[in-house]
Amino acid sequence: MVPKIIEECVLNEDVRCFHLNTEISKSVIERIIRNQDKCSLSEAYKAIGPIGEKIIQEVMAINGIEHIFIQPFNITVTKGRAFEWKEIEEKILTEILPKAFSGRQDVEITYQSGEKRTIQKSSSAGWEADENVLNLLE
Repeated sequence: MVPKIIEECVLNEDVRCFHLNTEISKSVIERIIRNQDKCSLSEAYKAIGPIGEKIIQEVMAINGIEHIFIQPFNITVTKGRAFEWKEIEEKILTEILPKAFSGRQDVEITYQSGEKRTIQKSSSAGWEADENVLNLLE
């Protein structure tokens, strides 16, 4: 199966959905907001699993992100109205989400415009390799 990420724009111009053909969350749906209290964030991370947790942490680190909904095969991101998607979506599509796929392989990205692009992952390891290392250290 070719790893795929598909960007979808919705009616609200401050929202983008990113669909993947690999599971990124164990939970049916979780909502994460900026500056969420640590107790509820910890519970959400348990429900989501390690790959979804890494995605959320990296996406929330982008300036301008207000909140995220994550489901097993997609993530919906809302930005602040004063921020532009140009920089945000490129970072999500080419730097963050490709790490959800294991192995060294090309990732096919389909933009809302219909443009398709294939990118080479920068390393063969995805986030599951980080988890394997952590498990060995315990």
